[in-house]
Amino acid sequence: MRKSKLTVLACLGILGMSCTKNEVAMKQAKDKVGNTYQFVENDPMKVRLYELDNGLKIYLSQNADEPRINTYIAVRAGSNQDPDDATGLAHYLEHMLFKGTSTFGTTDWDKERVLLTEISELYEQYRKETDQKKRKAIYKQIDSKSNKAATYAIANEYDNMINALGAKGTNAHTWYDETVYKNDIPSNELEKWMKIESERMSEVVLRLFHTELETVYEEYNRGQDSDNRRAITELFKGLFPTHPYGQKPTIGFPEHLKSPSMVRIHEYFDTYYVPNNMAIAMSGDLDFEKTIELISKYFGKMKSKPVNRPTMPVEQPIQKPVTKLVTGPQSAMIYLGYRTGGLGTKDRYLAEMFAKLASNGQAGVLDINLNKSQKVLYAGAGNFGLKDYGMVYFVGQPLADQSLDDVAKLIRDQIELIKSGEVDPRLIIGAKNQYIKEIQRQIQGNGRAELFYNSFINQTTWADELKVLEDLKKVTIEEVIAFAKRTFKNNYVLIKKEQGENDNVSKVVKPEITPVTLNRTDESPFNKAIQKLKTTEIKPVYPDYDKAITKSKVNGLQMAYIKNDINDLFEINIIWEMGKRHLKQLPHSANLLQYMGTDKVDNQELSIKMYEAGAQFNLSVDSEQTVLKISGLEQELDRAWNTSLDWIMNAKGNEEIYENYIGQVIQERENARKDKQSIRKALQSYMVYGETSDLRNVVSTKELKATNSQELLDLIKTLFNYKHEYFFYGVDFAKVKALASVFEKGRKYKGIGAPKLKVEQQDPSDYVYVVDYDMVQAEILMNRKVGEYRLEDASNIRLYNSYYGSGLSSIVFQEIREAKALAYSAYSYLASPSKPDYKVVLNAYIGTQKDKLSEATSSLLDLFDDMTKSKKQFLAAKSAVLKKIASDRFVRAEMFWRKRFLDEFGFKKEINETIYTETEAATMAKFERFFNKNVKGSDFSFGVIGEYKELDKEALKKLGKIKKMKLKYLFNHQ
Repeated sequence: MRKSKLTVLACLGILGMSCTKNEVAMKQAKDKVGNTYQFVENDPMKVRLYELDNGLKIYLSQNADEPRINTYIAVRAGSNQDPDDATGLAHYLEHMLFKGTSTFGTTDWDKERVLLTEISELYEQYRKETDQKKRKAIYKQIDSKSNKAATYAIANEYDNMINALGAKGTNAHTWYDETVYKNDIPSNELEKWMKIESERMSEVVLRLFHTELETVYEEYNRGQDSDNRRAITELFKGLFPTHPYGQKPTIGFPEHLKSPSMVRIHEYFDTYYVPNNMAIAMSGDLDFEKTIELISKYFGKMKSKPVNRPTMPVEQPIQKPVTKLVTGPQSAMIYLGYRTGGLGTKDRYLAEMFAKLASNGQAGVLDINLNKSQKVLYAGAGNFGLKDYGMVYFVGQPLADQSLDDVAKLIRDQIELIKSGEVDPRLIIGAKNQYIKEIQRQIQGNGRAELFYNSFINQTTWADELKVLEDLKKVTIEEVIAFAKRTFKNNYVLIKKEQGENDNVSKVVKPEITPVTLNRTDESPFNKAIQKLKTTEIKPVYPDYDKAITKSKVNGLQMAYIKNDINDLFEINIIWEMGKRHLKQLPHSANLLQYMGTDKVDNQELSIKMYEAGAQFNLSVDSEQTVLKISGLEQELDRAWNTSLDWIMNAKGNEEIYENYIGQVIQERENARKDKQSIRKALQSYMVYGETSDLRNVVSTKELKATNSQELLDLIKTLFNYKHEYFFYGVDFAKVKALASVFEKGRKYKGIGAPKLKVEQQDPSDYVYVVDYDMVQAEILMNRKVGEYRLEDASNIRLYNSYYGSGLSSIVFQEIREAKALAYSAYSYLASPSKPDYKVVLNAYIGTQKDKLSEATSSLLDLFDDMTKSKKQFLAAKSAVLKKIASDRFVRAEMFWRKRFLDEFGFKKEINETIYTETEAATMAKFERFFNKNVKGSDFSFGVIGEYKELDKEALKKLGKIKKMKLKYLFNHQ
């Protein structure tokens, strides 16, 4: 589920400003060169909203943290506007807008256009034909003509151009009400980006159509392998029985995917991809006047026209509960949903406040009464807002021998409790404080631009968005209770996701596709023109860590400080260089603490006190590091510190709670063995580390039962007897230093020895490790230990990942997905070690249909046997590495963690400085020598996850001896 954020922003109290009702209104002004724009006074992001004569809306916000700009191009159309007989069309169009236009992505448009027209006509015949033999014959013609057309296509020219700019996060998404195209670019490349994107949005060319359609098939099939996705689909169907939210899945129905229409895709583009139905949202190091001038120059040429949007149906009230069943291999759980009003109604924030009262991870009604009371394995709630409607949803996971109906009833009982008014009034204060934190975090970076395009999609004014927080601050507990009474009745949809055989899967079977030959050498005249555009060079800036980080000592302990000069959030980190490899019980100590109180205050009261203060603490235990993080609003720092440390140092055990905790651990372990993502992680870890895998380094059930709760809680207290350090990010360093001085006074510290578990990275194995799992696709994992991590290799590792292994313009992606349509996801990367004494690891992955496992794996291995050379792509990858380093900046708290990394590896200066210098001097010949030494002819360890009875055993035997892995062994659950 793509959970939408409540786009509320700060205009009062939060940033020390006041904001009256009259001030939250759109006002008008002129910029320095006379362009008219709208704005809202006291807007902390100082957003300017321009509109071109053709109706294109532009949202601009300045942020000079780094010389980069986050860009979004939003179209107010998504799967809601799909034709009834061609669902999935908007999503497929999104894929095709990466293929180029008549001016780029082609070597001869006149010849290519003739073939594409013929292919389009064949698809129309294919759609209408019902005889399967005739359909197959038509598809052979499509495949043949597509291969001819592909000879004129320039492989991934868009991706190569945009990557060469130093872009990051290049992607797009389609949703019910929207399609959004995303890029994060260096600020000096703005004009090139404008020229590329304005051309891309001017027309759609459906080249390489049938191979990309295969990619969409793979994406659909991957969704069929997700029990949660299938359950959520059923939840939407139940809540929206007539609206497209429930009746038109964004990915589309399989029968429509099998019979696409290029004609209908063109019609959709011509209807909705017009400037008066689009917006550009940008945040970053930009100049308002220059930016709007460029947008006018490049996007002002687009022609507007009326947009006739289909009228959305109005849902009738749900009169009685709707229950649906979904089965699959993952663990059992429920989804419970109630329909609410859309983002243009008051339900927008009442639903969000209700969800936070119900579940916030700390002190919500579900948190306290169900999770911390150990009545379920897990229960949570959330709010999901869309333009026309929304929903408040609940999720629940059962304990052993607990029915899904029991979990659903327990959750509904908590809803009734809130409706009755039995809610601690401090929770509403805490919910508002939590909002303040969330908002401040959201607006401090360039990600704020997402808020702008959401306003456009939902057809709200920017003043409306800023006013939401003002309304939220006035919400009373009585209003939330009244909302609950009118919303939560016997009008819910319950999805029971039971563990069992996945027998209701609609698989899209691949047609016969002849791999196309990719043209990696040619460049379009458009591309050459882009390269000739002059830009002002951005020089890399390497932080002066010693200047940015203030160092001090408390009782002999290191204490570092970086000032937060943008808002009033703080975080205090207490860091130990020891983790579960030193004390494997530590993760259980941290987890158990959340259920316990102290000798004077119970868990419920402690949780509410922290939540009311807008504060939280988190004890995270990694392999060789433990961090206690206390965070919140600076004005509540004292309360957050005192409550957190009191909780930790005076935690009191309870054996009844601990016995229930052990039961939960057993259930969670069983659930992990049913979850594909957890299995993949365990298999990958075993392939790299063998017996010393962290996921095998677990406390057995017998060991858990042999200890008691107080012993585990005391383990946390003893951490403070070992050497540790502090890092504070906030304002009042003197206060934090004083608090730490009092707390640490008189302590003596032990040194931290070597981990008890010595990790060994494995050499390639003769085995193919296979996990039998009920799924539509198959996943292939590959890795091998490469060698020592050397500074002189750092630039080549970065180049490998950019040029060869990962990303839309990489060799691996192009060959496996673009040319051969063998997988939705395929990548390879060199992983630098997390510790100086670990080795570099070469990883690869393919997610594909089971019948393509052999071909996909062989094709990938071929890419490792002989390096595929493309001078054009290599230079683009080199440019990308340089421009990303030049425009990236380490800022605020991340500078501390970066400095620790450099110190641990013994780097005397920022490693990016070395990578930049060596990348400037990089050549294809030098890179090939690195490739031949570290990648070529690699012996891999192989892991496969898939339904064993349907896997090609002969293909697996070519990779090694088949060894079926038992999940209890992988996870070492005893």
